[in-house]
Amino acid sequence: MDPEDIENLAVLDQAVGLDPQYCVDRPMVLSLEKQWSFSGQDHIIRDQDGKILMKSDGSAFEIDRDWISFTDNLDREIFRCLRIYPKSQFDVFVPHSLQKVFEIDLMFGMNHGGKGSAGSRTRFKDHLTGVDKEIVINWDTIARRRGMIYLRDDVGHEGRNEKMYGKGVPIGYLGDFDRGDDQRLELTPKIDYALVAITAICSKYLN
Repeated sequence: MDPEDIENLAVLDQAVGLDPQYCVDRPMVLSLEKQWSFSGQDHIIRDQDGKILMKSDGSAFEIDRDWISFTDNLDREIFRCLRIYPKSQFDVFVPHSLQKVFEIDLMFGMNHGGKGSAGSRTRFKDHLTGVDKEIVINWDTIARRRGMIYLRDDVGHEGRNEKMYGKGVPIGYLGDFDRGDDQRLELTPKIDYALVAITAICSKYLN
């Protein structure tokens, strides 16, 4: 990871994401708290004040797929994520209409030192501008899925995106707390925290 990027997160001119209600005008520090469950995919997402923002609920005993449902602080389902094996990708839908709104998949490549790198990329259409964008989490290692989070435009191909836009602008960092499997998600203001939190959680289960 680049220490300079952690200290110098991008300042966004306007809200970026799927829904402006999840784009707040202050830095966010979220805790992604893993809960015991049969699926192993249940989490509580809290802000820095301890307020519950979202929850995830994974499906247990599915043979050929993963279903992860995300609810808001009023327990209303807001997103439903589906991965069908052996595909290394989650498709994310709005409940009821089942309209696909973004996708999360694995990303492999070479870093600037010539070594192999891995991460996840989330492709979505920005709600305000209508521009296709992607959020990239560059993992420290594929086993330790923590690292810097970047935002860049999406022209449809991972290699072309990097060639045209570089790694993008740094918008956050996914790290650890001292306790258990909980993750710490730091975000710049105006980025859609729901979009990034769902990316961080779903990415854990891609292989």
